[in-house]
Amino acid sequence: MEEELILWKKIGLDRDDKGKKQVLTSSNSEQILYGWHCLDPNSRRVFITEGEIDAMSLHQYGYPSLSVPFGAQNHQWVENEFERLQRFDEIFLCFDNDTAGQKAALELVHRLGEHRCRIVTLPWKDANEALQNGMSRESVDECIQTAKVIGPEELKNAGEFR
Repeated sequence: MEEELILWKKIGLDRDDKGKKQVLTSSNSEQILYGWHCLDPNSRRVFITEGEIDAMSLHQYGYPSLSVPFGAQNHQWVENEFERLQRFDEIFLCFDNDTAGQKAALELVHRLGEHRCRIVTLPWKDANEALQNGMSRESVDECIQTAKVIGPEELKNAGEFR
């Protein structure tokens, strides 16, 4: 079997003088999700985050997690990963709790399927910040249970008619 480099990425610990991450990546890389090697091949649900460290943080909480390759605004990976994502009945989008992250999550719901996507909102900026601040697994579970379902405007939850 011949091995092929698909994507190589290095994120430095230090930031530049403007606070930006120092990222090096292989040229002409195929844009794919990070973390497939950590997933149970029988898992029917997955969490997708905006960054690799966030995926590792959710994995530490015990959730099967993947990360987009280059931030919230980049959706070029969808075409490359669409077939591989077909096995999942549930996809939880746990992007940064900011305007860009929430906008990207909403766009992905429409691309990946409203019937199986939910948007998780954590009380911190992202999953890594939640972990660093000691958010418990139980609290994360609550956020997941109340994850937002996006569907047609005509479709209403029974509770909305009270």
